[in-house]
Amino acid sequence: MRKGMMLVFAVFFPLLFSPSTQQRKHPRWITLEDKVASGQWFELKEIEEPSGIVFVPLRGTLFVIGDEGDVAELSKEMRILKQKRLAPLEGGENYDLEGVTYNPFNNRLYVVVEGEDIIFELHPETLKILRKFPVDRSFGENPEIIKPGGNGIEGITFVPDVSSPEGGFFYAVNQMDPPLILKLSVPILSSSTNASAKILQTFTLPLSVRSLNEIQYDETRRIFYILTGFWNTWYIADEKMNILFRGPFPGLQSEGLTFDDEGNLYIAEDAGGVVKISFHTPLFSTSPSRSPLLLP
Repeated sequence: MRKGMMLVFAVFFPLLFSPSTQQRKHPRWITLEDKVASGQWFELKEIEEPSGIVFVPLRGTLFVIGDEGDVAELSKEMRILKQKRLAPLEGGENYDLEGVTYNPFNNRLYVVVEGEDIIFELHPETLKILRKFPVDRSFGENPEIIKPGGNGIEGITFVPDVSSPEGGFFYAVNQMDPPLILKLSVPILSSSTNASAKILQTFTLPLSVRSLNEIQYDETRRIFYILTGFWNTWYIADEKMNILFRGPFPGLQSEGLTFDDEGNLYIAEDAGGVVKISFHTPLFSTSPSRSPLLLP
Protein backbone atom coordinates (compact mmCIF):
# COMPACT_ATOMS: atom_id res chain seq x y z
CA MET A 1 0.00 0.00 0.00
CA ARG A 2 1.35 3.41 -0.92
CA LYS A 3 2.00 5.71 2.05
CA GLY A 4 -0.19 8.43 0.60
CA MET A 5 -3.05 6.04 0.12
CA MET A 6 -2.53 4.64 3.63
CA LEU A 7 -2.94 8.15 5.05
CA VAL A 8 -6.03 8.88 2.98
CA PHE A 9 -7.51 5.51 3.91
CA ALA A 10 -6.81 6.03 7.62
CA VAL A 11 -8.27 9.54 7.69
CA PHE A 12 -11.32 9.12 5.49
CA PHE A 13 -12.25 5.47 6.03
CA PRO A 14 -14.17 6.17 9.28
CA LEU A 15 -15.83 9.22 7.75
CA LEU A 16 -17.16 7.20 4.85
CA PHE A 17 -19.05 5.01 7.31
CA SER A 18 -20.28 7.78 9.63
CA PRO A 19 -23.89 8.89 9.21
CA SER A 20 -25.28 12.17 10.43
CA THR A 21 -27.35 12.38 13.63
CA GLN A 22 -30.52 12.55 11.57
CA GLN A 23 -29.48 9.53 9.52
CA ARG A 24 -28.72 7.50 12.66
CA LYS A 25 -32.36 7.97 13.71
CA HIS A 26 -33.56 6.46 10.45
CA PRO A 27 -34.65 2.88 11.27
CA ARG A 28 -33.27 1.54 8.03
CA TRP A 29 -29.95 3.37 8.06
CA ILE A 30 -26.93 1.12 8.59
CA THR A 31 -23.31 1.84 9.34
CA LEU A 32 -20.40 -0.62 9.35
CA GLU A 33 -17.96 1.63 11.18
CA ASP A 34 -18.04 -0.14 14.54
CA LYS A 35 -17.69 -3.59 12.97
CA VAL A 36 -14.53 -3.01 10.91
CA ALA A 37 -11.45 -4.83 12.20
CA SER A 38 -9.07 -3.92 9.38
CA GLY A 39 -8.94 -2.54 5.88
CA GLN A 40 -6.22 -2.85 3.27
CA TRP A 41 -5.82 -1.37 -0.19
CA PHE A 42 -4.13 -3.35 -2.98
CA GLU A 43 -2.90 -1.36 -5.93
CA LEU A 44 -3.06 -4.06 -8.66
CA LYS A 45 -1.21 -2.12 -11.36
CA GLU A 46 -1.88 -4.91 -13.85
CA ILE A 47 -5.63 -4.20 -13.86
CA GLU A 48 -6.56 -0.78 -15.20
CA GLU A 49 -9.52 0.89 -13.51
CA PRO A 50 -11.11 -2.09 -11.72
CA SER A 51 -14.84 -1.98 -12.29
CA GLY A 52 -16.23 -5.27 -11.01
CA ILE A 53 -15.42 -8.16 -8.69
CA VAL A 54 -17.00 -11.50 -7.74
CA PHE A 55 -16.02 -14.31 -5.39
CA VAL A 56 -16.33 -17.87 -6.74
CA PRO A 57 -16.76 -20.33 -3.83
CA LEU A 58 -15.99 -23.41 -5.94
CA ARG A 59 -12.50 -22.05 -6.66
CA GLY A 60 -12.02 -20.04 -3.48
CA THR A 61 -10.83 -17.13 -5.61
CA LEU A 62 -12.01 -13.78 -6.93
CA PHE A 63 -12.37 -12.50 -10.46
CA VAL A 64 -11.75 -8.81 -11.16
CA ILE A 65 -12.48 -6.93 -14.37
CA GLY A 66 -11.38 -3.50 -15.59
CA ASP A 67 -12.39 -0.68 -17.91
CA GLU A 68 -9.68 -1.61 -20.43
CA GLY A 69 -10.81 -5.20 -20.96
CA ASP A 70 -8.76 -6.83 -18.20
CA VAL A 71 -10.03 -10.03 -16.56
CA ALA A 72 -8.01 -11.58 -13.74
CA GLU A 73 -8.33 -14.34 -11.19
CA LEU A 74 -6.95 -13.45 -7.76
CA SER A 75 -6.38 -15.24 -4.49
CA LYS A 76 -8.00 -13.85 -1.35
CA GLU A 77 -4.58 -12.35 -0.57
CA MET A 78 -4.86 -10.39 -3.84
CA ARG A 79 -2.19 -12.39 -5.67
CA ILE A 80 -2.88 -12.53 -9.41
CA LEU A 81 -3.21 -16.15 -10.51
CA LYS A 82 -3.95 -15.48 -14.16
CA GLN A 83 -4.94 -12.56 -16.32
CA LYS A 84 -6.15 -11.81 -19.83
CA ARG A 85 -7.11 -8.68 -21.74
CA LEU A 86 -10.19 -9.06 -23.89
CA ALA A 87 -9.90 -7.05 -27.09
CA PRO A 88 -11.96 -6.85 -30.29
CA LEU A 89 -10.70 -9.16 -33.00
CA GLU A 90 -10.65 -6.33 -35.51
CA GLY A 91 -8.58 -4.03 -33.34
CA GLY A 92 -9.76 -0.69 -32.02
CA GLU A 93 -10.47 0.23 -28.42
CA ASN A 94 -10.49 -2.38 -25.70
CA TYR A 95 -13.76 -3.58 -24.25
CA ASP A 96 -15.05 -1.44 -21.36
CA LEU A 97 -15.95 -4.20 -18.91
CA GLU A 98 -18.25 -2.98 -16.13
CA GLY A 99 -19.75 -5.95 -14.30
CA VAL A 100 -18.98 -9.59 -13.54
CA THR A 101 -20.95 -12.50 -12.07
CA TYR A 102 -20.72 -16.28 -11.80
CA ASN A 103 -23.19 -19.07 -12.54
CA PRO A 104 -22.34 -22.09 -10.35
CA PHE A 105 -24.59 -24.43 -12.32
CA ASN A 106 -22.68 -24.21 -15.59
CA ASN A 107 -19.39 -22.97 -14.10
CA ARG A 108 -19.25 -19.88 -16.26
CA LEU A 109 -18.41 -16.23 -15.71
CA TYR A 110 -20.49 -13.47 -17.26
CA VAL A 111 -19.17 -9.97 -17.86
CA VAL A 112 -20.95 -7.00 -19.40
CA VAL A 113 -19.55 -4.46 -21.86
CA GLU A 114 -20.72 -0.92 -21.18
CA GLY A 115 -21.91 1.14 -24.13
CA GLU A 116 -22.25 -1.91 -26.34
CA ASP A 117 -24.33 -3.59 -23.62
CA ILE A 118 -23.27 -7.11 -24.51
CA ILE A 119 -22.89 -9.94 -22.00
CA PHE A 120 -19.86 -12.17 -22.54
CA GLU A 121 -19.79 -15.74 -21.31
CA LEU A 122 -16.28 -16.72 -20.17
CA HIS A 123 -14.67 -19.96 -19.08
CA PRO A 124 -13.10 -19.34 -15.64
CA GLU A 125 -10.09 -21.51 -16.44
CA THR A 126 -9.12 -20.03 -19.82
CA LEU A 127 -10.91 -16.64 -19.61
CA LYS A 128 -11.86 -17.25 -23.23
CA ILE A 129 -15.06 -15.70 -24.60
CA LEU A 130 -17.43 -18.58 -25.33
CA ARG A 131 -20.60 -16.73 -26.34
CA LYS A 132 -21.96 -13.21 -26.62
CA PHE A 133 -25.46 -12.10 -25.59
CA PRO A 134 -26.36 -8.58 -26.77
CA VAL A 135 -29.08 -7.05 -24.63
CA ASP A 136 -32.20 -6.03 -26.54
CA ARG A 137 -32.58 -2.36 -25.61
CA SER A 138 -36.36 -2.31 -25.95
CA PHE A 139 -38.87 -2.75 -23.15
CA GLY A 140 -42.61 -2.31 -23.45
CA GLU A 141 -43.33 0.63 -25.73
CA ASN A 142 -39.85 2.09 -25.28
CA PRO A 143 -37.58 1.01 -28.16
CA GLU A 144 -34.42 2.13 -26.34
CA ILE A 145 -34.82 2.03 -22.57
CA ILE A 146 -31.02 1.54 -22.58
CA LYS A 147 -29.41 4.29 -24.62
CA PRO A 148 -26.74 3.04 -27.07
CA GLY A 149 -23.16 4.16 -26.58
CA GLY A 150 -23.82 5.93 -23.31
CA ASN A 151 -23.74 5.20 -19.59
CA GLY A 152 -25.44 1.85 -20.02
CA ILE A 153 -25.22 -1.42 -18.11
CA GLU A 154 -22.76 -1.03 -15.26
CA GLY A 155 -23.21 -4.13 -13.10
CA ILE A 156 -24.65 -7.64 -13.39
CA THR A 157 -25.50 -10.59 -11.15
CA PHE A 158 -26.94 -14.09 -11.63
CA VAL A 159 -29.90 -15.28 -9.56
CA PRO A 160 -30.73 -19.04 -9.64
CA ASP A 161 -34.43 -19.66 -10.19
CA VAL A 162 -36.10 -23.00 -11.01
CA SER A 163 -38.99 -21.17 -12.68
CA SER A 164 -36.68 -20.00 -15.45
CA PRO A 165 -36.00 -22.29 -18.43
CA GLU A 166 -32.46 -20.88 -18.35
CA GLY A 167 -31.88 -21.96 -14.75
CA GLY A 168 -32.10 -18.43 -13.44
CA PHE A 169 -32.32 -14.76 -14.27
CA PHE A 170 -29.71 -12.04 -14.56
CA TYR A 171 -30.18 -8.69 -12.88
CA ALA A 172 -28.28 -5.69 -14.18
CA VAL A 173 -28.09 -1.98 -13.40
CA ASN A 174 -28.40 0.66 -16.08
CA GLN A 175 -26.10 3.40 -14.82
CA MET A 176 -27.92 6.56 -15.90
CA ASP A 177 -30.59 8.04 -18.19
CA PRO A 178 -32.43 6.51 -16.44
CA PRO A 179 -30.85 4.63 -13.52
CA LEU A 180 -32.71 1.32 -13.53
CA ILE A 181 -32.43 -2.23 -12.25
CA LEU A 182 -33.15 -4.67 -15.07
CA LYS A 183 -34.34 -8.27 -14.81
CA LEU A 184 -33.01 -10.15 -17.81
CA SER A 185 -33.64 -13.47 -19.50
CA VAL A 186 -30.39 -14.65 -21.07
CA PRO A 187 -30.61 -17.80 -23.26
CA ILE A 188 -27.69 -19.65 -21.67
CA LEU A 189 -29.47 -23.02 -21.89
CA SER A 190 -31.98 -22.62 -24.72
CA SER A 191 -29.31 -21.49 -27.18
CA SER A 192 -25.91 -22.99 -27.93
CA THR A 193 -24.71 -19.94 -29.84
CA ASN A 194 -24.83 -16.15 -29.56
CA ALA A 195 -28.36 -14.89 -28.90
CA SER A 196 -30.13 -11.79 -27.58
CA ALA A 197 -30.95 -11.21 -23.92
CA LYS A 198 -34.39 -9.76 -23.15
CA ILE A 199 -35.48 -7.27 -20.49
CA LEU A 200 -38.35 -8.81 -18.51
CA GLN A 201 -38.88 -6.22 -15.81
CA THR A 202 -37.47 -2.94 -14.52
CA PHE A 203 -37.15 -1.52 -11.01
CA THR A 204 -36.30 1.94 -9.74
CA LEU A 205 -34.74 3.13 -6.49
CA PRO A 206 -35.70 6.35 -4.66
CA LEU A 207 -35.67 9.51 -6.78
CA SER A 208 -32.53 10.70 -5.02
CA VAL A 209 -30.53 7.94 -6.74
CA ARG A 210 -29.01 9.45 -9.88
CA SER A 211 -26.55 6.75 -10.84
CA LEU A 212 -26.09 3.01 -10.26
CA ASN A 213 -22.74 1.22 -10.24
CA GLU A 214 -23.21 -2.33 -9.06
CA ILE A 215 -25.62 -5.10 -8.12
CA GLN A 216 -24.72 -8.41 -6.46
CA TYR A 217 -27.03 -11.18 -5.29
CA ASP A 218 -26.44 -12.99 -2.00
CA GLU A 219 -27.96 -16.43 -2.50
CA THR A 220 -27.53 -17.45 1.15
CA ARG A 221 -29.56 -14.51 2.45
CA ARG A 222 -31.61 -14.02 -0.72
CA ILE A 223 -30.90 -10.30 -0.87
CA PHE A 224 -29.32 -7.85 -3.31
CA TYR A 225 -26.49 -5.42 -2.64
CA ILE A 226 -26.86 -2.32 -4.81
CA LEU A 227 -24.20 0.36 -5.06
CA THR A 228 -24.93 3.91 -6.21
CA GLY A 229 -22.55 6.03 -8.22
CA PHE A 230 -22.71 9.26 -6.25
CA TRP A 231 -21.80 9.65 -2.58
CA ASN A 232 -20.92 5.96 -2.26
CA THR A 233 -24.18 4.72 -0.81
CA TRP A 234 -25.27 1.10 -0.85
CA TYR A 235 -28.73 -0.39 -0.59
CA ILE A 236 -29.82 -3.84 0.52
CA ALA A 237 -33.00 -5.08 -1.13
CA ASP A 238 -35.09 -8.23 -0.95
CA GLU A 239 -35.92 -10.34 -4.00
CA LYS A 240 -38.85 -8.07 -4.86
CA MET A 241 -36.52 -5.05 -4.76
CA ASN A 242 -38.01 -3.66 -1.58
CA ILE A 243 -35.32 -1.60 0.15
CA LEU A 244 -34.45 -3.09 3.55
CA PHE A 245 -31.40 -1.03 4.49
CA ARG A 246 -29.18 1.73 3.16
CA GLY A 247 -25.98 3.33 4.35
CA PRO A 248 -22.63 4.88 3.47
CA PHE A 249 -20.16 2.72 1.59
CA PRO A 250 -16.35 2.94 1.78
CA GLY A 251 -13.92 3.34 -1.06
CA LEU A 252 -12.91 5.80 -3.74
CA GLN A 253 -15.08 5.58 -6.86
CA SER A 254 -16.34 2.17 -5.75
CA GLU A 255 -17.73 0.18 -8.69
CA GLY A 256 -17.83 -3.42 -7.52
CA LEU A 257 -18.35 -5.38 -4.31
CA THR A 258 -18.36 -8.99 -3.18
CA PHE A 259 -18.08 -11.03 0.01
CA ASP A 260 -15.92 -14.14 0.34
CA ASP A 261 -16.70 -17.30 2.30
CA GLU A 262 -15.11 -15.82 5.44
CA GLY A 263 -17.24 -12.68 5.42
CA ASN A 264 -14.53 -10.35 4.10
CA LEU A 265 -15.70 -7.52 1.87
CA TYR A 266 -13.85 -6.68 -1.35
CA ILE A 267 -14.37 -3.40 -3.20
CA ALA A 268 -13.22 -2.74 -6.77
CA GLU A 269 -12.31 0.92 -7.15
CA ASP A 270 -12.38 2.65 -10.51
CA ALA A 271 -9.73 5.01 -9.14
CA GLY A 272 -7.41 1.99 -8.96
CA GLY A 273 -6.99 -1.16 -6.90
CA VAL A 274 -9.11 -3.30 -4.61
CA VAL A 275 -9.94 -2.72 -0.94
CA LYS A 276 -10.28 -5.72 1.39
CA ILE A 277 -12.16 -5.18 4.65
CA SER A 278 -12.36 -7.64 7.54
CA PHE A 279 -14.88 -7.40 10.37
CA HIS A 280 -14.39 -8.25 14.04
CA THR A 281 -18.09 -9.00 14.57
CA PRO A 282 -20.47 -10.75 12.13
CA LEU A 283 -22.32 -8.48 9.75
CA PHE A 284 -25.19 -10.88 9.38
CA SER A 285 -27.42 -12.88 11.70
CA THR A 286 -27.26 -16.65 11.26
CA SER A 287 -29.97 -17.39 13.83
CA PRO A 288 -33.09 -18.96 12.27
CA SER A 289 -35.21 -16.89 14.64
CA ARG A 290 -33.91 -13.61 13.21
CA SER A 291 -34.05 -12.01 9.81
CA PRO A 292 -30.82 -13.05 8.02
CA LEU A 293 -29.76 -9.47 7.55
CA LEU A 294 -27.38 -6.99 9.09
CA LEU A 295 -26.97 -7.19 12.84
CA PRO A 296 -27.37 -3.93 14.80
